Amino acid sequence: MKYLFKAISLVSVGLILGGCMANKSEISTLSQQSGNLLANNELNKLFNDSNINGVNLISKNKFQINYNSNGTFNGTLENGQLKVNGQWYINNSEKCEFYSNGKMSCNKYYKLNNEYFAINRDNKKIAKIIVNR
Repeated sequence: MKYLFKAISLVSVGLILGGCMANKSEISTLSQQSGNLLANNELNKLFNDSNINGVNLISKNKFQINYNSNGTFNGTLENGQLKVNGQWYINNSEKCEFYSNGKMSCNKYYKLNNEYFAINRDNKKIAKIIVNR
């Protein structure tokens, strides 16, 4: 259960298969650059019927999540070792996920230099994402 909670907190994106191109100083300033915060409509456009690949920039663990326009998702975390599924929604400039095990995770998403980043509510878990359609 502890492993599952850790994995869920790493997600949301959630995301790029490989190394990161943004340096740590760029990432640390993301949450302070309000112009880069994605709004609800931008998040819906980004995630509806999308396959998101990424890597947690702290742990370096890769993940892949499919987001369906009907509000469901499924995929893998922890370099493919943990399968997840549930429901997702957008609210207040955050994408939130309810996992089938009852856990919940919400993240804000930022765009910096044409790259997307997810940052959780405590600004400690950061992921870089790539969207595939």
